[in-house]
Amino acid sequence: MQDVISHCLLGVLCLSGGVCQVLYGDELSNRLEGVYLGQRLPGRIPEVFAQEVISGSGYRLHGPVVFCPDLTEVCWAVIPPAIMSTSRMNDVWLDPQPLDLEGRVVQAPAYSSDGSRLFYQAVMSNGTGGVNIWQVDRTPDGWGSPASLGSLVNSDRLQSQPCVVANGNLYYTGTLEGSGLDRGIYRSRLVEGEY
Repeated sequence: MQDVISHCLLGVLCLSGGVCQVLYGDELSNRLEGVYLGQRLPGRIPEVFAQEVISGSGYRLHGPVVFCPDLTEVCWAVIPPAIMSTSRMNDVWLDPQPLDLEGRVVQAPAYSSDGSRLFYQAVMSNGTGGVNIWQVDRTPDGWGSPASLGSLVNSDRLQSQPCVVANGNLYYTGTLEGSGLDRGIYRSRLVEGEY
C-alpha cells in the first residue's frame, strides 16, 4: 500500500499546472529512457515532473500523474477532457497518445495494484446520469469495454478521482445519497469481486 500511496503522492507533488510543448516523433523517443520517463527519481523536494511531456502542447494538466505498478506505462488527465498515456518498450518511452476510452468527460485515471485494470471517470449513456467511475480490463489489444462500478459507488452526481489500493479497495471523491454531505472522500471495499 505504501508503494501505491508514494506513486499517488509523486504525481501530486510534481504537478506544474503549466502549459509546455509535447515533443512528438523520434525526438521524444530518443530522449526519454529508463523509469520515471527518464527523470531523476523523486526526492524530498518537489519539482516539476517531465515538464516537456506531461504538461503537453494545447492541453492543460488536470490531476495526478499515475504509473502502472510495473513502471512501464504512465497516464495523466488533460483538458480538453482526455487521458494521455505513454509506455516504455525496450527502456525507451513512446510518444504520448490519448487512450481510446468510451465516454464523455474522460478523466482521473487509476491503475489496479497489478496493472490489469484501469479506473476512470466519465459520463456515459448507460450510467446514472452523472459523472461516474468506470473500470476497463487490460486486453492484448489495449483496454476492454467499460463496466460501471454500480450504484453503491456511483450516483446521479459527480464521482471522481478513483484510487485503488493493494487489497483492491477503492477510494474516491463523490456524493453519498442520504448522507447530507455535498462532497466527501469515500472508501468502497472490494468484496467477492464487487464494490
